[in-house]
Amino acid sequence: MTVAAPRALAVLLLPLVSTLTMALMTSAHAVASTSTLSWSTSTPYLHPDTPIGLQGSKAAGASLDVELRTPAGGGWRSVADACAGAVADATSWSCSIPAPNGEWHKGDHHLRLTQTATDGARVVQTGHVVVMPPAAKKPLQPLVTPPKPDPTTPPPA
Repeated sequence: MTVAAPRALAVLLLPLVSTLTMALMTSAHAVASTSTLSWSTSTPYLHPDTPIGLQGSKAAGASLDVELRTPAGGGWRSVADACAGAVADATSWSCSIPAPNGEWHKGDHHLRLTQTATDGARVVQTGHVVVMPPAAKKPLQPLVTPPKPDPTTPPPA
C-alpha cells in the first residue's frame, strides 16, 4: 500500500464520518432539549481559501451565537457577525465565515452554536469542519508508445 492510499481513503471517508458525527450530535441535543436548533455545514471539509458555510433553524424568539476555534489556537471567538438570521425574530439562519487573511489554517476548526431563549434556556451544539490542502495536480502527460522494432533489422551490438 502506498503512502497516498491511506490519504485518499481518508479524503473519501471524511465527509461520511463528519456527516454521521453531525447527525449524532444533533440528535443527542434534540432529545435533551425542547428548544429547536438544527444546523449543517455546506461541506465538512474545505480548502484553505473557502468560506465556512453553515445553515440551520432555531426556535422563534431565540438568539443564536456561533463561535469558532481554529487549530492556530486563541480560544473561541464569535463569528455571529458573519451570520444572517441569528437575531431573535428569525427562525432560519445561515453563515458564510470568510477565512481570516484570505486563508484558513489546515486542520480541525471547531464550531460551537449557542441558542438562548427569551427565558434564558440555552441549547449548545458543537461540530467541526476540516481544512485540507488542495490535492496536488500534475499535468497529464501524453501516453507515448515506443516504436516497434523492425524484425528485419538485427539488434544493436
